[in-house]
Amino acid sequence: MKITGLDIFIIKTKVPKDWPYPVASFVEGGSVLIKVKTDSGLFGWGEPSPYGSPIEIMIKTLMDEMRPYLLGKNPHDVSTITQQDETKAKHIYGQAAWSSALAGVSQALWDIIGKEKNLPLYKILNRKEEVSNKILTYASGGMIYESSSVDLLLEEALEAKDKGFTNWKFRPPSPVSNLSHFERNKNPPAINTEQLIDVSKKLRQKLGDGFGLMIDVGCRISDNETAIMFGKVLDELNFRFFEEPVKRNIEDYHKVTNQLSTPIGIGECFFSAHEFKKWVKADALNTLQPDANFAGITEILKIADLAKEYKKEMILHNWTNAVSMAANAHLAAALPECSMLEYSITFNPMRSELITHPFEVKSGYLSLLDAPGLGIEIDQKDLERFCDFKDLQ
Repeated sequence: MKITGLDIFIIKTKVPKDWPYPVASFVEGGSVLIKVKTDSGLFGWGEPSPYGSPIEIMIKTLMDEMRPYLLGKNPHDVSTITQQDETKAKHIYGQAAWSSALAGVSQALWDIIGKEKNLPLYKILNRKEEVSNKILTYASGGMIYESSSVDLLLEEALEAKDKGFTNWKFRPPSPVSNLSHFERNKNPPAINTEQLIDVSKKLRQKLGDGFGLMIDVGCRISDNETAIMFGKVLDELNFRFFEEPVKRNIEDYHKVTNQLSTPIGIGECFFSAHEFKKWVKADALNTLQPDANFAGITEILKIADLAKEYKKEMILHNWTNAVSMAANAHLAAALPECSMLEYSITFNPMRSELITHPFEVKSGYLSLLDAPGLGIEIDQKDLERFCDFKDLQ
């Protein structure tokens, strides 16, 4: 079997004008979907991360570099084809088009392999003693504007609990802004720490001691001392984890991690096991958070080996559209090192309407279908509805 083509799509949708909450910028700004085709008639879907690079650079990388790189190769050589190359890639948020594109290809090739074997991917990759299609998820949302009442966070958390979620993650309130995620990453907006402490205490009081609370600060705390001070409050409130407290610097994370009992999570924009290993060996994190649209399926298998070796927890980051969600879900079902899967509850129709059988969470658990490969079928009418650009070759 040989690869014969790579179809490239940009998908996006409009956010209602009266939508009261912040929305991930790729929803309107666009993200990429790819389809790897073979001479056997089998094909696979993949989704590079929208945070790997600006979309125009991603498209150029796929057209000019990835397409000729893939043509004629055998999908069964997925481990070689999708090896994340430390020398080729820039492992910097927003400057890693090749690595992110390769992650999307990894998803697509494993999708093909699963279809050829007529097995769902989680059964092919399974490392657990018992095979299960059920995955514990946490509700990921808690996005409000600074001008909104923090009571909205309390309402959302209670709603998530009522729906059966046992864990929920929120973010600090955001300023109204037209900046892209790349611009915000360079200069994260400041936060009101006192307000955040107050709302964290109210959440614990409302949700009870047995409910898992998590916060993703998005690197917005300006100094280690403030991060440690806030983290000690989270310690007292028994938070499940504390994600990306300060800017991504290994020395700073070592200092913060070793002052707190609340696990520190990072890794959504790490592309390789090699990169994770530097942080693990520096004792600069507790929880590994890779994403299949940054690292790819093949690389996450190696990251899981690393987590096992160093006895670290892995909770997969999972924030974008349906194809990437499928890849992350199959990994979460297959890997014993992965304790939970992120499940976004924010506005994004492409997470559910792009596929014929949308993912559902009941009592906090996502159940995978036993369909082969990634187990998804793209709804062609909805693909056309969301499609803003396509290049079919």
